[in-house]
Formats: sequence, C-alpha cells, structure tokens
Amino acid sequence: MKLKQMRLLLLSVVFFLSSCSNSNDSQIMITDINIIQPLPGKSISAGYFTLTNNTESLIEITKITSPDFESIQIHDSVLDEGIVKMQRIDSLQIKAKSRLVLENGGKHLMLIDKKNSSEMISLNFYEEEKLLISLKTNLTLRSK
Repeated sequence: MKLKQMRLLLLSVVFFLSSCSNSNDSQIMITDINIIQPLPGKSISAGYFTLTNNTESLIEITKITSPDFESIQIHDSVLDEGIVKMQRIDSLQIKAKSRLVLENGGKHLMLIDKKNSSEMISLNFYEEEKLLISLKTNLTLRSK
C-alpha cells in the first residue's frame, strides 16, 4: 500500500512540475489578434495584434506569410507635414522581455489579395528563414 501511495505522490509531483515549467516557454506570443475583413469589392485587409518577446534578446520578424493571401506587408503610419501616410517597413523588432503593439494609426499588417472565401486564415512569422510561430485565426467583421 505504501509503495502505491508513493508512486501516486511521485507522479503527482512530476505532473505539477511539468505543468508549471510550460506556463511561459514560448519565445514569442501573439495576442489580441484582429485581422479585418476587406471592404466589399476591395482586396486589402489590415491586421493588428500584440507581439510579446519572452526571450533575453531582441527578436526581429523579417517576413510574414499566409497561404490565404498573395502577400503580406508590414506598414507604419507616420505623420509627414500634417498628413498621416503609410510607409512600408522591412521588419518588426521586439526588444527582449517586451511587447510591441500593432494598431490602427501605428504599425500594422496589410494583407493583400485574399485567395479564398474562408473566414479562417493562417499566418506564419519568420526571423530571416527561421519560422518563429504559426497561428490560425478568424477574420473580424468590419464594424460600420
């Protein structure tokens, strides 16, 4: 009886410790995802989300792809002589142990030429040629 209880206790401890260690192992997390459906008759969507870097070093996202779009560009909204303009940028840099928020009026994605009618899309985030994270999300209905 004691041996059986000891095994059960040991298994419980191992399970508890393994669940604790996995709580924040992801190098990068993507939350608050909001990919807007294009306007009727248009082919461009906007994408907003929060990137969290849980590592001790800078992460630079250099490419974002999707099998659901012809291309994805990273843009930043900048004020130029009183006019807000979008500029294409090459990458997103997330400092160590910090967050980067992509939002309307700031850094954001432009998703170009949706290939299908599905509301579910896939996104792949790369640092150079190394895949950092993949995710699936639904398109958000555009509010009026």
